[in-house]
Amino acid sequence: MQINNNITHQIVELSEIKKGYNQYLRSYEAQQDVENYTYILEQKALVSARLKQLYTKLAQQQATQQHNPAPVRYTKYTPCSNEQSAILHFNNDKRFSITE
Repeated sequence: MQINNNITHQIVELSEIKKGYNQYLRSYEAQQDVENYTYILEQKALVSARLKQLYTKLAQQQATQQHNPAPVRYTKYTPCSNEQSAILHFNNDKRFSITE
């Protein structure tokens, strides 16, 4: 299953940005600076919305890839006459035995 790496890369980046926003919002400095606090809250909401979109897109992509598996090809192997005679000679030779 091959997933678009661009989507997963964006999800990782936005998750790290959201983590940074959460750390800032928990800090004492953020509680003192109201303008910055509200700006960061708005940006965090935008990042969260974009993350939801990306997770939805990723789930849809995975669902479409799971429903269309690649066909499995089976090939029949036919040994040549030299291989057949070698196998028969090996099986008839008493020096070699299969022990379990």
